[in-house]
Amino acid sequence: MRNLRLTTQLVILCGGLAIALMALSLYTQGELRDALGEAGRLASLREIFLERQIDHLKWKGKLGSFLGDSSVVELNLEKDPHKCGLGKWLYGEGRQNAEKVLPELAETFKALETPHAQLHASAEEIERRLKAGERSRAALELSDSSEKRLEEVMRLLTEARTTISARTKVVEAASAAASRLGVVLLILGGLASLGAAWLLSRWFTAPVNELRRCAQEVAQGSTDLEVTYRSANEFGELADAFRALVSMFETKSREAQAIAKGDLTIEVSAASSRDQLGTAFQKMVEELQGLVRQIHQGFAQVASGSHEISDASQSLSQGATEQASSLEEISSSMTVIGAQAKTSAENAGQANRLVATAREAAERGDREMKAMVAAMNEISGSSQQIGKIIKAIDDIAFQTNLLALNAAVEAARAGKHGKGFAVVAEEVRNLAGRSAKAARETAELIEGSTKKVENGLMVARSTSEAFGQIVENVVKTADLVGEIAAASSEQAQGIAQASQGLSQIDQVTQRTTASAEETASASEELASNASQAKQLLRRFKVPGLEEGPDDAAAPRKRAKAPPPMERKLVRHQGNGASRGNGAWGSPPADQVAKPEDVIALDDKDFGRY
Repeated sequence: MRNLRLTTQLVILCGGLAIALMALSLYTQGELRDALGEAGRLASLREIFLERQIDHLKWKGKLGSFLGDSSVVELNLEKDPHKCGLGKWLYGEGRQNAEKVLPELAETFKALETPHAQLHASAEEIERRLKAGERSRAALELSDSSEKRLEEVMRLLTEARTTISARTKVVEAASAAASRLGVVLLILGGLASLGAAWLLSRWFTAPVNELRRCAQEVAQGSTDLEVTYRSANEFGELADAFRALVSMFETKSREAQAIAKGDLTIEVSAASSRDQLGTAFQKMVEELQGLVRQIHQGFAQVASGSHEISDASQSLSQGATEQASSLEEISSSMTVIGAQAKTSAENAGQANRLVATAREAAERGDREMKAMVAAMNEISGSSQQIGKIIKAIDDIAFQTNLLALNAAVEAARAGKHGKGFAVVAEEVRNLAGRSAKAARETAELIEGSTKKVENGLMVARSTSEAFGQIVENVVKTADLVGEIAAASSEQAQGIAQASQGLSQIDQVTQRTTASAEETASASEELASNASQAKQLLRRFKVPGLEEGPDDAAAPRKRAKAPPPMERKLVRHQGNGASRGNGAWGSPPADQVAKPEDVIALDDKDFGRY
């Protein structure tokens, strides 16, 4: 059993338990189902018999009520024993089904046929006597025959119900026994499951504990261990895989120890294409070999370069000293230029403010001229309205004159009675004439005023257009002066920043001089350290790396190359007097700097110092 596959073991144990539990469950369910079915059928029979008893009691009561009524000579009830409720059941399929359920009832049903038939026959006898007028004999028949037959029927039905009750108790007892059996079987199944689980745990715990112990030791870095578990199942295969894993770790451990001792000549092999650790070891050895070679070559170059740095540092120190002197002269000139630029910026700012004032005055004059033009337009409109009013007055004077003439004509017709009216009409006509004359003169004056207003309006419009051009030119002038002021301010700020940058460059140059001297000293010490580092690298064994006794001295031969910083000195190496006066001479042909060799410094570079 131990050598079987885990799947087979689980199938055997779990499958056996499952089959046993299913069989027990099916058996218990079958017993319970049969018992419950039989109990239901028995209860139905008992209810049927109880209903038939009640029906016959009602039948007997109805028969008695008919006898108590002297007018009844015909009984209105069922007298055929095959057609009443009990008769239909007793002589139909109900009886057959009941005998199948409970065969003990067959004798009771057989005994019930005779008294039941006699009971219904007594009703026919009672009806015959009632029709014959023998009511007392009918009552005697009821008490002697019908009641006795009814008691016999009731007794037999009660006996059947008693038999059914006894059988029901037996069925209920069987159902309870089946339930208890199901509980017992369930408990036994649970105990069997626990036993199977315990057995499986015993089979699985031993290999799992050993493999867990091995895994913990491997996790702690131990490679000196032995996996003793062997089997043909999955745990055995897992143990074999652990043994292969431990063997691989032992090999990798030996290789790592050799690498840790500096032996880079070891050959590392990968177990397969998926062996990431072996591949990583191979790559690490190759990388270390290349790294040691590069470091060895690098130290040789460091030793050579340190001497070159020492020579270049001395040249750099000398050039930095000359550069500091030149920067002082440039800084002085930039200070003067900065003061002049600041003055120009202030003048430009003042001019900008004056132009702004002139712009405001011109705009205000333009607004006032526009207001005056609007007022003159209103005056012109008012003059036209007055002309219309004068014309209306002239028309009224003309109509008044006509009315006065008509009044004079009517007064002449009236004779002496109309003389007073004629005088009034004459005066009215004179007033109308003077009103017309005044209206014409006023119209002429208004017409002249209107022409003068139109001429003034044309002049005002021309003046407003001129003011508009003046405002436009003033705005352009203000913008130009503002741009000049801004440019002057930016120029002053740029010169100030340039002066500050030159001061910073001067400080940097001074520090560069000190640093160059320190670099020269440090480069000598670096050469000594590089030689010592090369001696330390000899503890690593690298294939193809051999060093002669004169390797430490070889880099010194490269120090004959000219220092690179000498090619970047573009300042003329003149006497001290020329440098003190700020003059710049032409550099020698062999000291002219190429564009790519010159160090370019812009505003961003100044901000770093």
